[in-house]
Parts: sequence; structure tokens; C-alpha cells
Amino acid sequence: MEGSTQPRCDVDDYEIRPSPDKGLGAFAVKEIPSGSLILAESPTIILMQEPLSIRDADIEAALLTLSPFQRDSFHALSAPPTQYESELQRKFLGNSMSPSAIPGSTCLCLRIARFNHSCRPNSEMAWNPFTRTFDLYAIRTIERGEEILWNYVPGSNYMPKSYRQFVQFLNWRFVCNCEFCEGMTAEWRIRNDRTRERMYLLQKSLQGFELSALGLDAIAARGIDVESTWKPGELEAILENLWQPPTELPDELKDMDVREQFHAYNELAAITEAGCIIGKELAMAGICVVNAATRQSGLVENDDEVKLVDEHMAMAMRTIYASRPRSGPDVQAFEGKREDWETLREAIVLVLDYESGIRNTTDHEDMQDENL
Repeated sequence: MEGSTQPRCDVDDYEIRPSPDKGLGAFAVKEIPSGSLILAESPTIILMQEPLSIRDADIEAALLTLSPFQRDSFHALSAPPTQYESELQRKFLGNSMSPSAIPGSTCLCLRIARFNHSCRPNSEMAWNPFTRTFDLYAIRTIERGEEILWNYVPGSNYMPKSYRQFVQFLNWRFVCNCEFCEGMTAEWRIRNDRTRERMYLLQKSLQGFELSALGLDAIAARGIDVESTWKPGELEAILENLWQPPTELPDELKDMDVREQFHAYNELAAITEAGCIIGKELAMAGICVVNAATRQSGLVENDDEVKLVDEHMAMAMRTIYASRPRSGPDVQAFEGKREDWETLREAIVLVLDYESGIRNTTDHEDMQDENL
């Protein structure tokens, strides 16, 4: 399961050049097949500090450990006009990540920093614990000349447009104009927002996923100078129209038993796929249905439910094959889940066939009794 055995694209498969309205970006110089590992990069700098606690002296000390080429590459990065005071902070924090895989850290990858954001990405970032690298995968075929884009905002698949765009602005001072944000019709975006609201409620109920309300206090706590960033009354108007995460779950999603959770996971997987979300998150939605089905003996009770789990297992495998290299650890983990389900499925089908045989025998005997 070593991540280092994964096939990957060469650096020559993309080039860095100007991207309209985005500064520089990474563009494919030839077709990159779905599931390819585009790059694997160890963090150039890791500071075991939260972003708001990082000062110029911390960044300067880290830069002293780099090679001259790495320092030049760092200084060539853009400095987004974020809330941080110095250009050094804006350059470092505007291009860094705080991954959940390394709690309490802020990481900078010089090459990954050149790849831009989209809410409808064609690539996906993941932490590889085997190689201790950030790996960027193609989650669909990327055509020659197409910009390679990934989603900067964890959890944004559960955010309606107004919320995720505001989060983007708070962190990087840009507003996404990708296909999901601006390219579809207004009617489609309204439906998509409703889908994401439902996805959020399901995920909150099933796995405790929580988004924060974005009010004046929360924004000020990020170190943002409200008065210098917005005109008088402007922020209040934005917040008045901003979607905020519901604090209460609907009654049908409260205190669910295992059968209700099974059907809730099924709904989450179905609307994730209907929402045009791809990549590992979609694959995980399908696997969650399988996990829920195998969590308790006897939960899958009929042929229709067996078929339902089969469909989600097949979707999960199609999706993980399309978003990860075949020899990589993610694919191997999913194949293990498939084997577990196939073993359980055999036992379930035997029981269902046996019960069906008993019912048929009983029905036949009842008919004979009626004819006597």
C-alpha cells in the first residue's frame, strides 16, 4: 500500500502561465487521464502554529532553512490582499494550507500554490500518510490546454453559493466565478443550493459535520478589520442575505435508528451524485451506504435493498477508479470494502432465498388445503 508506488504524471504534463483574472495558474500541456497523480509534494515549510498566530519572524526563520531557489520561488508567489498586515504574511498565509491531517499546522507547498481554485474542480488534493506528501489527483480527464483546478475550501460541497463565496472572500479576497457559481442558470443554482442545504443536514445528522455561523463577531475573530474592508452598512447587508447553517435538525433526522441511518446515507449518496459532485467524496458517500448496511446483522431485509447496496457499491468503485490511481492505497481500501460486501451479500442472499422457499412452500400448502 505504499503511496510511492502510485503512477504519476511528469512535471512536464503541466505548465505555469497566466490565468485570466487569477494571476498565474497551472495548465495541462497534454491530456491527463482521469485518476492520474498529477503531483506529490512534501510541504516546503511546516509551521506548527495556527495562521493567526504566525508573525513575520516565524516566516523569516523558516525561509532561512530553504535553498536559494526555494526562497526565490517563495518570493515569486502572489500576496493576496488578505487581512494580514505585512506582505510577508500575505504571501505565506495567502498560499498555505492548514490540513486536518496535521493538526495545528500551517503548510506551504511551493508548487501546489500555483494551482487555482474552483467549486467544480477537475483535480482533488489529498494527504498521503505513506509518503507524507500532498497529492493532487485528476478526478476526470483533463484536456490539453485546460487549467488544472482544485477546491480550496474543505466541506464546501455542503455550502450553498452565498456561504462558500463569502468564505472564499474572507480567506483569499476572491469570489469564485466557476461553472457552479456563475456558469449555470439561476434556476439551476437555486436547486443546487437546496441540494447542498439538504446534504449539510444529512451530514450533520450522520457524522456530526458542523459549519460555523458567519456573523460580525466571527469575522472580527479572524483578525479582519471590518471598517477598512467594507463600507459602512455593506457587511451588514451581506450578512442579512447570507445563508447560515441551520442550528436545528428536522425531526426526521433526529435520533435515527440504524435502519433510518441506512436510508439517510442512501439519500446523501443519491443527492451527492445528482449534485454533479465527483471525486473521492462521492465515492465515500457510496461506501457509507455499504458500511451502514453491514453495521448490523439483518439490516438488509429484501432483494430491493440488496440491489440498492449493489448500486452504491458499483458507483463507489467507478468513482474511486476515476479519481485515484489503480495501484494507490485509496483504491485498495475500496476494493477491500467491496470484498467485505460481496462476502456478506452471499450470506444475505442465501437467507433471503431460504425464507422465500419457506414462503413458497407455505403458500403451496395453503392452496392445497383450500382445494380439499
